[in-house]
Amino acid sequence: MVKNKVCLISLFLALYFLFSCKTGNSERNLPAIHLKGTILQPDSILLGHKVVAIVDSHLVVPTWKNEYLYDVYKMKGDSLLLNNRLISRGQGPYELTVSEEMYDVLSGRFVIYDCNMGKGFLLEGDSVGKMMDYTLWKSLGKFHNEVYISKMVIETDSTVVTAFMQDGFKAFLGRYNLNTGKHSILYGLWPDDGFEGSDYVKQTVYANGSLLKCPDKNLFLVSSQMGQYVEIFRIEQNQIVPVSKLFDLYPQYEVANDGLNVRYSRDNMRGLDICVTSEFIYVMPDRGTMEEYVRDIQNSDSYNYTDEIFVYDWNGVLRKRFKLDYDILTLLVDKDNHFLYGQSIDKETSDEYIVRFELDGRF
Repeated sequence: MVKNKVCLISLFLALYFLFSCKTGNSERNLPAIHLKGTILQPDSILLGHKVVAIVDSHLVVPTWKNEYLYDVYKMKGDSLLLNNRLISRGQGPYELTVSEEMYDVLSGRFVIYDCNMGKGFLLEGDSVGKMMDYTLWKSLGKFHNEVYISKMVIETDSTVVTAFMQDGFKAFLGRYNLNTGKHSILYGLWPDDGFEGSDYVKQTVYANGSLLKCPDKNLFLVSSQMGQYVEIFRIEQNQIVPVSKLFDLYPQYEVANDGLNVRYSRDNMRGLDICVTSEFIYVMPDRGTMEEYVRDIQNSDSYNYTDEIFVYDWNGVLRKRFKLDYDILTLLVDKDNHFLYGQSIDKETSDEYIVRFELDGRF
């Protein structure tokens, strides 16, 4: 009798998880809402790859130019007017060589940092004037003294949550104190992807993905660099508490011959581009596998741009699926969920441009 009861429970659980998985997959096939984009015409050559902040009708775009790291464009109707340049490229007191960035849309704080130098700045970004005034910048100090930090996101006035790499820890998330310069480890999230090798190699896979925060809640989001894994979590004191997985296709990888670096499987799915607002999480999965991506590049088929975006709320519930009339590579949504901006390319001329999609009334 007991044995039969155990079997029935096992069967119930198996059916439950099977049904849950099928339900999740079918939800991603819900009818798409088609969005028509408008190309924003720049007044100069656009040498950027992503809109990273929207500051009082200005777009901040990383640039590949030699002198500066960011171009600042003013939006005027359907035009982009180059208004200013931000962060000189170099090793001076107010310069960086390369950069990562994180913009808090509610507070207007803007973190720009150089992972390799272990150096960065906290800018006041609620207006372009403040953002450009380097006398208002707060130095982050030398934040590589203890660990190698690859990503960071603002948590409080004095702390940022980080993704880091340092061997010996079954964790890849931490907290860096801007006032003391001290870094602490946050345990509780170590994806069960089947990898049994070096902790450092596994950290590299997840620490180089996305790390984002809900602007007005104690909710964070992390994704892997390759594969399609996205998870929501919260922080309780010094512990990570997993909340919900949006995508659970873990990356397929192994240790490279040097024993330190990562080697991804040829049929490994590529990653995702993600942006968040207070209400929603916008996820744009890349198409295809790494092998297909390399093949397309070799065939001069431009980059593997995407036209499908999934929109979740912070409870992990899929709310909308958008289909775009332009393929884009990156995305950013303004804080009020009015407009979505993406980088696209003319496949004939290879010219890059920014496309704006209107979201008003879509929720």
